[in-house]
Amino acid sequence: MLMAAVLRTVLLIILLLVLFVLFVAINLKFTYRDGKADMEISIFGSLIKFRPGAKALARLAGGEKDKHGKDEKDGEEKNDDERKKTLNGINDIFEFVGRVKRTYVKSRPFVRKRFVIKKLAVHIEYSMADAALTGITAGALWSLMYQIFGLLSTVASAAKPDFEVTPVYEERFFFNTEAECILKLRIANIIGILLCVMHNYRAAKQK
Repeated sequence: MLMAAVLRTVLLIILLLVLFVLFVAINLKFTYRDGKADMEISIFGSLIKFRPGAKALARLAGGEKDKHGKDEKDGEEKNDDERKKTLNGINDIFEFVGRVKRTYVKSRPFVRKRFVIKKLAVHIEYSMADAALTGITAGALWSLMYQIFGLLSTVASAAKPDFEVTPVYEERFFFNTEAECILKLRIANIIGILLCVMHNYRAAKQK
């Protein structure tokens, strides 16, 4: 009888600890600056913090890349290649947003308001080495950012975003981005959201 009572007490304590961990609120802070990504996880405000190493973040992002590249090309040829790569990247992002929209429609009933966006800031400064193309890209970037924010704000309580797009009309190509996002959510919600979104995203990708 005594052993059974002790066992029940231990199991109850374990169950309470699991429930506590699952429902405790955590903050996830993502930053991207100077071509480097950073993530910070904090629990109980700032009492417990965890920051993955640079190599771990690079693996998550798909591997480290040489910032300057290995090819030695003339300025104009390099600008053309980088401009094409950026335009293809923007096109890929719009296709990705389309898949996200389909995933969102399926996942919205479950995901809705299960996390909070405490801060969302994106600052972009760029030049496409062509005045007309630079101007057109500015409109595309503004549209893209607010489309993404519109989707996020329907499934989360979101603070007012801080977006800034600064086109620079120079005869050289560059694309500098700084971003910061802080999310507040619970581990139980993370697990549920991930399972739901992964299932619906796979379905959207196959269409």
